[in-house]
Amino acid sequence: MSGLSMEKAREIVAKHETEDHLLKHALAVSAAMGAMAGHFGADKEYWQAIGYLHDVDFEKYPQEHCHHVRELLAPEGISDEDIRAIESHGWGLCSDVEPVSDLEKSLYTVDELTGIVMATALMRPTGISD
Repeated sequence: MSGLSMEKAREIVAKHETEDHLLKHALAVSAAMGAMAGHFGADKEYWQAIGYLHDVDFEKYPQEHCHHVRELLAPEGISDEDIRAIESHGWGLCSDVEPVSDLEKSLYTVDELTGIVMATALMRPTGISD
């Protein structure tokens, strides 16, 4: 099992992301991954950390997203398994790494889902019934 923690994920993200909307998205994906971990009986903090790190290369390389994950995370001591999980969230869009584990499939799913939820919250901040 990976030794990745939220503390380590925050340290790494702070080196590569400064844009407020990306940090909010990282938090949303992290929270959703924590919920998914609960569903699968997995390590909540670890899944949250993967979610928080998932767009680590997006600010610097938006046109090459998921293609710079390894070069940014390997020197930080992030495992190949964790790097693969993060790369897999872009499957079919910007990565050819297919999500196969529950962690990878969850990250692939919640990344898009949190975007939809956040967009809805911005468009209807007081609720859907307005």
